[in-house]
Amino acid sequence: MISWVVVMSVPALCAILALVLQWLPGLPKRLLGAPPPHRLPLLTNLWLLCCKEPLHLLLQHLAHSHGDLFSLRLGCRSLIVVSNATLAREVLLRQGRTFGGRQRMVTTDIISRGGQNIAFGDYGTGWRVHRKIVHAALYESAHGSRDMERIVCCEAGQLCSSLTKVAKSGEPIELSDMIGRAVTNVVCTIVFSAAYGEHDPELADILAYNRGIIRSVARHAAVDAFPWLRLFPLPGLRELRCCVATRDALLNRKLQQHVESLDPESPRDLMDRLLISQIKQDQGKGSTPNTYLSNDRLLMTTADIFGAGLETTATTLSWLFAFLLHHPEVQQRIQMELDEKVGRERDPRWEDHSRLPQLEAALCEVLRIRPVAPLLVPHVAMRDTIVGGYSIPCGTQVIVNMWAVHHDERQWENPEVFDPGRFLDVDGELSVKKPWSYFPFGAGPRICLGEVLARHELFIFSAWLLHRFRLIPVPNQPLPSLVGEVGVVLRPPAFSLLLRLRTS
Repeated sequence: MISWVVVMSVPALCAILALVLQWLPGLPKRLLGAPPPHRLPLLTNLWLLCCKEPLHLLLQHLAHSHGDLFSLRLGCRSLIVVSNATLAREVLLRQGRTFGGRQRMVTTDIISRGGQNIAFGDYGTGWRVHRKIVHAALYESAHGSRDMERIVCCEAGQLCSSLTKVAKSGEPIELSDMIGRAVTNVVCTIVFSAAYGEHDPELADILAYNRGIIRSVARHAAVDAFPWLRLFPLPGLRELRCCVATRDALLNRKLQQHVESLDPESPRDLMDRLLISQIKQDQGKGSTPNTYLSNDRLLMTTADIFGAGLETTATTLSWLFAFLLHHPEVQQRIQMELDEKVGRERDPRWEDHSRLPQLEAALCEVLRIRPVAPLLVPHVAMRDTIVGGYSIPCGTQVIVNMWAVHHDERQWENPEVFDPGRFLDVDGELSVKKPWSYFPFGAGPRICLGEVLARHELFIFSAWLLHRFRLIPVPNQPLPSLVGEVGVVLRPPAFSLLLRLRTS
């Protein structure tokens, strides 16, 4: 009788054990301290995806309760959330190669043809070779000469000319679309030597598909958590594939034009330089299938630069102008410095950036207080390792909550306050040593490839606009909201302002 009861109880015990394990903390396995949030059986932590609070803020609040490193499970994926600078440095820098992997996801596979680009490609020999090739090509296209400054200044000049007409009209303007077109022209010129007029249909296509990709990805966290959902006719995935097809058709057309007109002795842009690298690989014998720069990898690399370089820069500039409307005293200090160091007879140049600490500090503070990517693209552990005494198994996703790192009260005094002075020394000069808890472009092997271009654009566009115009709130309208709208990037809600021409 007793043996029969024992045998009959085994399935029940297994079922109870399964439920208990489901409610116990997920990864990491050997954790000290508070457990991660409870999760519902089967649904795990998917309630996070339905929460109205922005995910980066929700994860920050969970870190206050469960520690700076805690685990979650979304669908079939286990992940770790990192929320302080010490652990972020461990993941991004000290163990950057260990955590250099990327998780295959439905949306990113559509965007990148299965990880054929730099952003979503898995870390390894081939990825390192491709990044080195792209970095060299990008440097030669712009970084290594004054070409980058010339290109950005040209677009800044055209933008200011258009805005001068608006300023003279006295009408309010919403700047984000015009800034987006100017930034897009910079990237198009560097990538395939094309600059567009305001009403060019090809420019409209680029802006439309880029926004469509961003909108579609932002709406499909669930399909990445449950990949089997892609079997259903989801409207957002259909839109994503349509936008990607439009993008690829344009890039294929540009690539074919470059192949037909290529002069290896006189490369014109990034696409030319990547084609030359491909030709050299064809002629050499050292390339393997894993390291070869195929057409897919070439095209996805150029698409990568568009995806990373357009929305982020334009969004950061929009945040800057929103904060300056809230803090006119900061705008006044920047403009006084521009008048003193640059004067009224010429426009700002990149070489002026070291002599304009007020503007540089304001840009640094915007990148801190409103990081455009509050949650970095998830990293993946490529082997078993330990972080902060916690065991992290191979294959675990790790999310660095950059919002939490940049708003950590243990590292930043009054982190919610916009204060460019935190980046200045006692003499009012830009601090040479950046704060420990500051990663505006990430860090380590996965650091943003376009950081140098982004810094040039942010400085030159903001310097030219603030040199020529005063930004004024629209009378009888509230100041811009500083609560961001969450998507792939954290954007300020649309707002209008008035421009006034500055005179000597």
